[in-house]
Amino acid sequence: MKGVTESTGARRLQRVVIASAGAARVSKQQRQGGGRRWLGVGAAGLIFLAANAVPGFTTGVRAAGPAVGPTNGSSISHTFNAVGPGASSGGTPVEQVCPPVYCDNFDFNVALPSADTTFYQSNKATLSVHYTWPTPTSGMNDMDVFAFDPAGTESGPGNPDTTTAFHEDLSITNPSSGTWHLRSVVGLTPAPTVASATITLTFVPIPAPPPPPGPQPGDPQFQNYMSPIQNRDGLGRPNAGEPSVGADFKTGAIMYMAGTQVSRINFDDTKVPPKDTWTDVTPPSLKNVNEDAILFVDHNTNRTYASGLLLAASEGAVSDNDGGTGTQTDWPPSQGSPTPQGPDHQTVGAGPYSAVSTPSHTFPDATYYCSQYVLQNIGPKSECGRSDDGGITYPTTNVSFPFQNGDCGAIHGHLRVSPNGTAMLSQNTCGTKQGGAVSFDNGGALTWRTFHATGTSPRAPGTGTDPSVAAGANNTVYYGVENGDGHPLIAVGAFNGRSNGDPITWSSLTDVGVPFGIQNSKFPEVIAGDDNRAAFAWLGTTASGNDQSPSFKGVWYLYVSYTYNGGTSWTTVNATPNDPVQRGCIFNGGGSNPCRNLLDFNDITVDKQGRVVVSYTDGCTAGANYNCETNPAINQSGCGTSEGSSFTSTASCTYGRFSALVRQVCGRGLFAANDPGFNQSPNCSQQPGVGAVPEAKSVPGLIGMGVAAIGVVSMTARRRRRCRRGSLIPPG
Repeated sequence: MKGVTESTGARRLQRVVIASAGAARVSKQQRQGGGRRWLGVGAAGLIFLAANAVPGFTTGVRAAGPAVGPTNGSSISHTFNAVGPGASSGGTPVEQVCPPVYCDNFDFNVALPSADTTFYQSNKATLSVHYTWPTPTSGMNDMDVFAFDPAGTESGPGNPDTTTAFHEDLSITNPSSGTWHLRSVVGLTPAPTVASATITLTFVPIPAPPPPPGPQPGDPQFQNYMSPIQNRDGLGRPNAGEPSVGADFKTGAIMYMAGTQVSRINFDDTKVPPKDTWTDVTPPSLKNVNEDAILFVDHNTNRTYASGLLLAASEGAVSDNDGGTGTQTDWPPSQGSPTPQGPDHQTVGAGPYSAVSTPSHTFPDATYYCSQYVLQNIGPKSECGRSDDGGITYPTTNVSFPFQNGDCGAIHGHLRVSPNGTAMLSQNTCGTKQGGAVSFDNGGALTWRTFHATGTSPRAPGTGTDPSVAAGANNTVYYGVENGDGHPLIAVGAFNGRSNGDPITWSSLTDVGVPFGIQNSKFPEVIAGDDNRAAFAWLGTTASGNDQSPSFKGVWYLYVSYTYNGGTSWTTVNATPNDPVQRGCIFNGGGSNPCRNLLDFNDITVDKQGRVVVSYTDGCTAGANYNCETNPAINQSGCGTSEGSSFTSTASCTYGRFSALVRQVCGRGLFAANDPGFNQSPNCSQQPGVGAVPEAKSVPGLIGMGVAAIGVVSMTARRRRRCRRGSLIPPG
């Protein structure tokens, strides 16, 4: 979801129960950004707080400091004052404001050998926190640890976030220098509890990428296209960010949705390069406003699903003629979502029914709608509903909760359905790994099973992006992530048929950014074709450091990685050479931030011929008055909020927001039947740069050695040319 935020004030609605000894249970309503915050604490009623209170401010007693922080390879320890009794949840003012009883604060300094931007060009640092509290003599006790960097970016809670482990660990890659705030916070804490933390800092040099060999004919290349018809929604916000894309296998049309706008794109492949024609076919029922937009095209039925989330429910519409002329006849409205539904970050997907347990249905494929419940680690987390009439209705009898009984969080990626009817939903924090859940019986109640991708690790909450999962024609599973260290990793596995344990066995894991020296990545998106062919799209930068910080100097490009042999090797392509999609930070913490202009995800699809098509948001544009593509400046002084941003980059706000896509025009696609592929560009034989990542076949052993050992064997490189949109929630 584009946040539960508002263009004029960046508002987020969350509710959390906070209990103290003898106090009534009350709820909190937080308004974040310009404006004010309210925090309910016990029976005392409301404590009024200034909206611009920074994380360093606390209403409680602060520990003396800042303390001298750890140096390379060393640790410091701290024992917090007791906190509790009480209860809270992450992402609330409890850890941000740190009131007495609920929270205790410790400040320490992180010092690097040189300025952050200089040091992180050739080094990687890890700040680790091991946080412990006593095992209670009876019952449960869940504490939480949170860290705030000097700019106020929040990390936490640690892993595992449970009531029975009695410890949590935080791992923060490339911490900013300056004063950090570490906080011991009640989770579900029945009595005053003293916790301790050990803080460790380590440095390692970044290996230089191998020198690039020359271009290779036949490698994939892309043509870049920008929407000529982009407009704004009913609140004046750009219809760009979090774009969805799908391909109609019957007509060849590409369907694209961002904000409230749905476009149909037709290509004339007799031209070199192919000529694009964009037509606005927005459904009348969805054209005004939404908080999240999702579009999906089912390749089996060629039905297009469009969804606009409005917190309590989603509006929906379906089309069997690529949106026609954008009338209600072309887009009959649907129920849109199960009732009730999670109020954030919906996804829609469709595919064959599983033969394990096929329900009665009036449409050939099963349609799924899933959304998340804001609170990440308690309650139902996420909810999915299944439609058996092509997305027109979602009966309450078909509702299930994929993450309720596992160790995954709530917010999820795009739902995919494999050719054998397995429903797959990805999640970026499943214990100490990234993973998700699968259902082998069409989303049956209580039958979702959690999986964990071996060798992966999660980013700190609020700093990473959703993983992506897809399956090939014979159900080989491809799973792409922004790893805990920021690198783009893709795992390959197979359903194992187990009734217990992880339902996927993983056979390989590859860091596909190594040939380009990628240190930070965003927005992983995966699609598969033939069983041994898949494509993995992601944004990447060679800049290391905190990519959430306004001082981050990264230059980001859109990359696509291909395998034609089931993951034995991957070829990585810069799909936007000499045309960066962003300069600066890419903010993932929700709310309204100038460098949250791209919002929270991209999308990927494949057309009938096997071409890969990737939808993305261009945040670094070239215009008549300013050219971000060639000007290295990064400036947010004139941006205001991401919700009111300009379509294009300007001198005072280099963070633009423009709908775009890339379409494959050279090289082999994802269907071998159409080899040798495409030759639709005059530059197809003059490849400007590609990176090939061969991978050792004895991958299980490499996985046991850690990610650093994977994807670097015999490597060559060839260089080539949430809470997201505005909310209608009123203040207070």
